[in-house]
Amino acid sequence: MNARLFGLRLRVPDSFVPLLPPSAETEHDVDIRLLDRPPDAAEGERHYATCACMDESEGLQVLRRADNSFEFWFGDGTWARINGEATHIDAFTPASSTDEDTLSYLTGPVLGFALSMRGVLALHAAAVVLDGLAIAFVGPSGAGKSTTAAVLSLAGARVLTEDLLALTGVEGDGQVAAHPGFASIRLWPDGASLLGLSSLSRVTANWNKLELPVAPPAEGVPLGLVYLLDVDPSCAKSVSAPLPAATVLLELVASTYVSHLLRRADSGKTLVRLGALALRVPVRRLLIAHPPDGRALRALLERDLNDARKS
Repeated sequence: MNARLFGLRLRVPDSFVPLLPPSAETEHDVDIRLLDRPPDAAEGERHYATCACMDESEGLQVLRRADNSFEFWFGDGTWARINGEATHIDAFTPASSTDEDTLSYLTGPVLGFALSMRGVLALHAAAVVLDGLAIAFVGPSGAGKSTTAAVLSLAGARVLTEDLLALTGVEGDGQVAAHPGFASIRLWPDGASLLGLSSLSRVTANWNKLELPVAPPAEGVPLGLVYLLDVDPSCAKSVSAPLPAATVLLELVASTYVSHLLRRADSGKTLVRLGALALRVPVRRLLIAHPPDGRALRALLERDLNDARKS
């Protein structure tokens, strides 16, 4: 069966089909398969030692093989391999996990890494669509990207993606396209409680995050603005301001998806793409009121978007 996510046409196992945006296309860019067992041992060149994944207790080791494939060994026993062309991904689900758990890994660090291998710029960001343009929100973990997307969704904006934003056309002459992600926003319980969303279900039984259903567009949307989120619990009114040109690239580098995993060659290409993005799309700093006011925030974004169109 086929699905579409982050601008990629995926062929996926039947168990993944209800969990992904469907696609009627017969061609695919990446073939994802579930295997009965992983390799016997993790052998190969160590590419990255450990990092926090879905939970702080779950480490990750990435190995590069002689054939340029990459293996991902997660601390809970989940395993995945991307071939050298990033056209095939094999995965294994341990007995302690579910296919939903494996899918969270595959559509997070694994697919984020595969996107970079395929030359796609991936940012750790949420995005919504207003007036036909995508607005992205980047920032460190805990900055409120998912909560911001949820606030705007409740205020009538259309959510494009949450957590991983895939951008294409960054280095070309046409528009930069932002591609849709899941049909849900994943929130920690405290974020859901802040927004009065008390009846949400868990993403998976083994993960505390909750999911708020949304309806992203089927195709990519031109990118109009990028905001760097700041957190200030004492802020009573949402405000935005331009970022100094010297700061923009540094902030975008810090917001590159799985930047700690990228190979040296991919890191260099990503830096070039980020520089092109900074020149083509306005980047501003955004401080959001606490508690957030969705209608006021939407009005602020629409004013900034209108100003960006005039410049």
